[in-house]
Amino acid sequence: MAIAAPLVIPVAEAIWAGILAIGAWLSVQAASQAIDKQFASDGGLVQTCPYPNTMASSKPYVNDPQAAKEHDAYKTIANEPPPPDLDECQKLKWLLRREQLVVIAMQVWDIKWLPGRHDEAIKQRTNGIENLKKKIKRVCGE
Repeated sequence: MAIAAPLVIPVAEAIWAGILAIGAWLSVQAASQAIDKQFASDGGLVQTCPYPNTMASSKPYVNDPQAAKEHDAYKTIANEPPPPDLDECQKLKWLLRREQLVVIAMQVWDIKWLPGRHDEAIKQRTNGIENLKKKIKRVCGE
C-alpha cells in the first residue's frame, strides 16, 4: 500500500487562507451593519464615483479607509507573481490557488462592504479558474 505524500502548503498561502477564513467569518457578522450603513440617511456609506466622464462613474464606491485597506490587500494577492523556479504544471497550480484566494477575498469584501460590487469581476475570475483547471488537466495529466 502506497503512502501519499503530505500536502505542503507554502507558509504565505496558509497565512492568507487563514486571514481570509477569519475575515469571512467576521464579515458575515458585520454584513448587516454594513448594509444598514449603506442606506443611512446621513450621506450614507455608498457614494457615486466623483470622477464624471470615466468608466467607473456608474459604480458606487465605499468611502471608508478600512474598506480601502482590505481592497488593497486582495489586490496585492491578485498581483503577486508566481515563484520563478516552478515548472509549467506547478505554475498553473500556483496560479489556480492564487485566483481562488482572490475570488474568496472579493466575495468577503462584497459581503462586508458593498454586496454585488465585484459580481462581474468574480464571474470573470471564476471563468478563468475553470479554464485553468482544464489547462492543468491537459498539461499536467490530472
